[in-house]
Amino acid sequence: MYPIKKLILKNINVITMKDENILYNMDIHIDAGVITSIEETTQENKSRDYIDCSDKYLIPGLYDCHVHLERATDIDLYLAYGVTSVINMMGKRAI
Repeated sequence: MYPIKKLILKNINVITMKDENILYNMDIHIDAGVITSIEETTQENKSRDYIDCSDKYLIPGLYDCHVHLERATDIDLYLAYGVTSVINMMGKRAI
């Protein structure tokens, strides 16, 4: 499912939702699709598999707690806008 085992998102700004502060210029280390650490950006940890995310922001996944999914492909639209979880109110399994 994850062709790249290890990846670093370099120089990304992180909105944690814990408070109003933004963590600027962070490196997010991902291993097999799981965030393993969030560290201040350094030049030393540049690996072969990294994405320069300068001037980009990362937020936690969003929830939509009242949707009416009719097609499994509708999920792609939610993911495109950062919605990673939904509660389907259709009353039947859509996916």
